[in-house]
Amino acid sequence: MDYKSIIKSTDKETIDINENFDVENWSERFGVSGDKLKQAVDTVGPFAEEVEKYLNSN
Repeated sequence: MDYKSIIKSTDKETIDINENFDVENWSERFGVSGDKLKQAVDTVGPFAEEVEKYLNSN
């Protein structure tokens, strides 16, 4: 894991779908596939709280 990944892993508020580490981390956290996570971010934006609300409502 590189330094950038370690820094990104501490960002608890946003999801960067262009970073594989973020996609893997948040997908696991929310219990969804990477594709479903990317769709959610495309729909509601990169803020984790909004993505979680969206995923829970669908």
